[in-house]
Amino acid sequence: MIPTKKRVPRQKIPFILKKGHQRASNTLIIRYMENFEVFHRTRTIVSKKIAKKAVTRNSVRRQIHGAILQQTEATSQGYDIIIIPKKKILDADFSTIKSDLSTIWIN
Repeated sequence: MIPTKKRVPRQKIPFILKKGHQRASNTLIIRYMENFEVFHRTRTIVSKKIAKKAVTRNSVRRQIHGAILQQTEATSQGYDIIIIPKKKILDADFSTIKSDLSTIWIN
């Protein structure tokens, strides 16, 4: 689980989705904007289009959170990052998710 202070506030999600920059890989899309912190804040959004069952959506969310925790490093400039998985993520294993996240991650 990602600590509360390292999560993007719910009120900022629509603004970041509308005005933020975008990067994409085969299984993930990230939307990001600079924040005024020295660390990244993240939020994962898994829609019902990905999977109808909440159990499956939560499993995808936990895999992404695990990859984020291994990816996080100290930075001088923080970003608010929203991670949106694609439907292909259901067929991907953890190592694929981790490598896709590392290719599109903001440093």
